[in-house]
Amino acid sequence: MANRGTTKLKHCVLALSGGPKELNNNHIKYIGDLDEDDYDTAIFDFSYDDLKNTTVLRVNFTYFDEYHNEYYLTETFNIDTRPKIRSDSNKLYYWIAGGILIVVVTYLYIRRKKKVYVEE
Repeated sequence: MANRGTTKLKHCVLALSGGPKELNNNHIKYIGDLDEDDYDTAIFDFSYDDLKNTTVLRVNFTYFDEYHNEYYLTETFNIDTRPKIRSDSNKLYYWIAGGILIVVVTYLYIRRKKKVYVEE
């Protein structure tokens, strides 16, 4: 969370809700006060079994301004935990590196043979 404004945010609380199992109070973090142009982070840990293939998580952010007015911000995130199909693009680089290696070894072998032939 970042405070990009010019006022101080007080008693900032970040909470997660939603998911396959309704989340409990373990997913609430007290961030504290954020001055102008200040930021803070919060880390939430989940086990892979808690998340389905796609999970909807709601992030609720609550804070007070300098006049003790309470504000709420809510954002919804769709999290996709399905395994992604990786195309192995490194194979092309391996083939190119192998080809270059073969060309260099062949060149050095031929050069050595010519040197041995010239010396005889």
